[in-house]
Amino acid sequence: MRPKLPAFSYSDRRLLPFFGWILVLATIFICGSFFFRFLPADLMRVQTNFAAKEGCSCLFVVRAGESYCKDYAGVFYSPDIWKADSESLTVGFVSITGTFEAKAEPVSKEKGCRLTSDVKD
Repeated sequence: MRPKLPAFSYSDRRLLPFFGWILVLATIFICGSFFFRFLPADLMRVQTNFAAKEGCSCLFVVRAGESYCKDYAGVFYSPDIWKADSESLTVGFVSITGTFEAKAEPVSKEKGCRLTSDVKD
């Protein structure tokens, strides 16, 4: 005969599949937000500005290679748009919520780079 334990009754066992489905759906949502870049627009704007400023500093102040700087600037996500010329760097990210671009240009060796534009979509 099975003892009746107050901590694990029959009604509690019916909740296990419910919490199992909650766990599965939460996992799908978290993985989907990472792989499909389903992030809020403000967060994507911050990521774009960060990548533009850090990429500009890497290219024009440190004078590292372009492939290294692209990897360095894409800490969280790799940039989809990368346009470097002799005076500035434009970086962009494409996500489900839109396309975000930012431009940075070097000021001086001591001060580094500054953001010159932020295109909001």
